Amino acid sequence: MKRVTKVAWTTIVIVIIVLIGVGVFLIKPEKEVQYFDASKSNTVDTNLFTNKDIDLKTFTLNVNIDENKLNSLIATKSEVKDFKAEIVDGKIIFYKKVQLIGALNTQYKMVFTLNTEANNIVMLLESAHIGKVKIANSTVMQEMKKNENQFMSVDEAQSKITVNLQNVKISDAKIEDNIIKIKVDFSQYLKNGLGFIKDFFNK
Repeated sequence: MKRVTKVAWTTIVIVIIVLIGVGVFLIKPEKEVQYFDASKSNTVDTNLFTNKDIDLKTFTLNVNIDENKLNSLIATKSEVKDFKAEIVDGKIIFYKKVQLIGALNTQYKMVFTLNTEANNIVMLLESAHIGKVKIANSTVMQEMKKNENQFMSVDEAQSKITVNLQNVKISDAKIEDNIIKIKVDFSQYLKNGLGFIKDFFNK
């Protein structure tokens, strides 16, 4: 009887160890990411455009944001730490370092698509993971909702983040050749002068 009890307890311990091992494996980051070093960014990285990006014939402003510039903008315009944004295959992939159970390092991974809606930039959350485990989009959107402000609105039901660029009309926003390309139509704002647009984007 004692032998059976000993075997049973040994089996239970082995199962627990295996479950813990599987859990740690699933929670560990999907891939190792070198998080963005904000100290290496400079003013050039956060300037969205130059005079050559303005087309006075069509009254449009073309803004091109590569991966480095995107990370620099996030670092300087928000309080997010230990993150990395990648632009891959027409999508924006956002990694954020997080600690679980004290010192166990893992990361959130969020995949967004980009388009326009009602002359605003819209980011749709396609999928979200913590480590290798897929989590509900609603879980991520609830956290995003806490950071909602006058420039960013969050629609939890549709997994949608809308960038509200007041006084600016976005005619197109897309990802092409791993670059975010935004076209701004400023024809109706000419009376305010080009300086107004530049000041707005560099806030």
